[in-house]
Amino acid sequence: MVRSVLYSEVDKDQESKLLNEIVRICVAPGKSPNLDSIITYNFDDILEHKLDKTNMEIPYKSIFGIGMDIKNDELPIYHVHGFLPENKKLDKSNIITFGESNYHEQYSDIYSWNNIVQINKFRENTCIFIGSSLTDPNIRRLLDIALKQKGNSKEHHYIFKKKIKPEYLLEQLDTQSSVDDINSLNNKDKNNLIELLINIHARFEENDSASFGVKTIWVNDWQEIPDILKKIRESAV
Repeated sequence: MVRSVLYSEVDKDQESKLLNEIVRICVAPGKSPNLDSIITYNFDDILEHKLDKTNMEIPYKSIFGIGMDIKNDELPIYHVHGFLPENKKLDKSNIITFGESNYHEQYSDIYSWNNIVQINKFRENTCIFIGSSLTDPNIRRLLDIALKQKGNSKEHHYIFKKKIKPEYLLEQLDTQSSVDDINSLNNKDKNNLIELLINIHARFEENDSASFGVKTIWVNDWQEIPDILKKIRESAV
């Protein structure tokens, strides 16, 4: 049922600059130092579909359970919350973390394969978080464990976050009276106050991420991410 809903309105062939750039980074993982692996918290096989549709031979393997080995030249794609490929038969290995009880079970088992994979990758590699808010308590815990294991090394991970807009900031205020108080100011004072609050919010987000060894890359729009990834890919060659 989850799979049926998941793919009901998905066009896998829809053009995506972000996925296209991720595919380019995936090229020749066994021969290039650019990419060690991919960890995804999604159930779908959209990335795998994009890799299959390229004219390049990109050896990869979807990992979604214990005992699934990879070859030296294969790029592992870890589906740590489970995997529901659209057109393949599902069996008992296609377990998904879906619902509070499943999540708590995974959270409580620090030695589960998916938690071990994340700790190892967070400890041994520089990771880039795309589409993550870093609010998931399990990810935060695993990042903290990995950071302590590597001795608070200066090597950092990176996360993309979108700068908040003034209208969003006003929506988050606790009371209407607070909004009215800000709106009652003259334009200069209002803009200065909003800018101050945005900066405070940004510093809080940066400090929170930094406590787990993650640096923040701010973007004004999510559409900027593919171009940044391209620069990272080109500089790593």
